[in-house]
Amino acid sequence: MLAGLAALLAVSSLRPDSSPQVEVSVAEADIRTGEVLIPVEVSIPAASALVESGDIIDLVAVGDTATVVAASARVVDRRAGGGMSPTSGLLLVSVPESLALEVTHAAAEQALAIVIRQQGGSATG
Repeated sequence: MLAGLAALLAVSSLRPDSSPQVEVSVAEADIRTGEVLIPVEVSIPAASALVESGDIIDLVAVGDTATVVAASARVVDRRAGGGMSPTSGLLLVSVPESLALEVTHAAAEQALAIVIRQQGGSATG
């Protein structure tokens, strides 16, 4: 798993110097077996401000159509104002390792939106 995280971080380092930096120590983050952490910039900053650590979200790539690239991703940390613009919303999310490349590609190439599934461990509705 660490090799996968190292590869993911190496891929992330290919972005321009203005790419988001998350200040959460990987050692402090709750990384579960079979999961990896991925920083994603949410295209609607107000939406990212609605979630907190532990919330469950879907990551949706938005272009001509909308596609769920990761269902039930877990928010590990949130950073408002990070990333390419001062009004962006940066989330550190935990996703299954099998989705790491797809989520990373979508985050680099498309706008990402979120759908909130659970907040604070209870279902929204």
